[in-house]
Amino acid sequence: MKVTMRNLFLYKKRFLMTVVGIAGCTALMTAGFGIKNSIESLIHNQYGELIHYDSVATFTDGVTQEDMDTLEGDLSADGHIDDFLLNCGYSDDVKSSEDTETAEYVIVDDKNAFKDYVTLRTRRKHNDVVLGDSGVVITEKLSKDLGVKKGDKITVTSSAGKQAEAVVSSITEMYVNHYVYISTEYYNELFENIPEHNRVLIKISGDVNETESYMGDEYLSRDYIKGVSFLNANVTRFENMIQSLDLVTWVLIISAGLLAFVVLYNLTNVNISERIREIATIKVLGFYDNEVGEYIYRENIILTLIGGLAGLLLGRALHTYIMTTIELDGVMFGTRINLSSFLLSYGITLIFSLIINAIMYPSLKKIPMVESLKSIE
Repeated sequence: MKVTMRNLFLYKKRFLMTVVGIAGCTALMTAGFGIKNSIESLIHNQYGELIHYDSVATFTDGVTQEDMDTLEGDLSADGHIDDFLLNCGYSDDVKSSEDTETAEYVIVDDKNAFKDYVTLRTRRKHNDVVLGDSGVVITEKLSKDLGVKKGDKITVTSSAGKQAEAVVSSITEMYVNHYVYISTEYYNELFENIPEHNRVLIKISGDVNETESYMGDEYLSRDYIKGVSFLNANVTRFENMIQSLDLVTWVLIISAGLLAFVVLYNLTNVNISERIREIATIKVLGFYDNEVGEYIYRENIILTLIGGLAGLLLGRALHTYIMTTIELDGVMFGTRINLSSFLLSYGITLIFSLIINAIMYPSLKKIPMVESLKSIE
């Protein structure tokens, strides 16, 4: 062990090259697994913890109160519908001093009931975000794109196209689409008007896929229903994206394995070539082949352990950079990496190192003792 420690710090260039190479290997794998984790967590967070409704039915412009009363009665009696909430929502521009984005405005009149359909919370600590009557709540991705934070003012647009300045009271976690949440009271204060309900949020009981065709046949035939959309389509889209990312993950893992192989193979080969007389000497002194292997490979294993830890940190930074760079308009991927991904990346790196040590083992056994000791002559 004393000789191992001496060699590690004696050959500083080799130490640095090995650590950097192994760190690059682990970082690539960590980033690959992390990309998949981020997309998976997006689906779970967006459609499991934040959005709790399954379908949205939008009304035509000429919908009457009688039509809405009929619809409410039919939805209440429908065994396929678990619950529903009448709501006002529309898409329009939202502006800051820096930029303009298109967002979906959600006007909330029953705040307690709305909590059962959309969870407003902070992303890091999951603290509840309160929708008050003195400001609007906007989503995190929208705040980044507009360059605004809590307390800033933005220009919001009414359903009739009228614009007014509103205060950003809070920023909420959301991964897909830009949203602006406004209470009915604050909307009335801004625009001196209370908008009519133009859609209904629906919770479906049972399997959503089996209910889609039924919902289309039952409600789309009504004149006052303009369209019925299902959030399950978004889930399917992101699940397909995850499947396509499997190829990316494997490419990164294979590339990382090749990188580890090239680095460790070349450095181990150089290490053996430079110390061939030393190795021959200990073999003459009576070291068995496995003891000679331990003598050389102990250094590789220690360097792999150090490089792997450095690679986890580098991979975390690389993953964060990748996910923020590839973000689409209205989509925030997040930067979550599961603990299992860190353990897998580190474990696979160690396995690569052990495989390369096994490949190089015959080279140690074949070192001719007498010829190597006479080589200096």
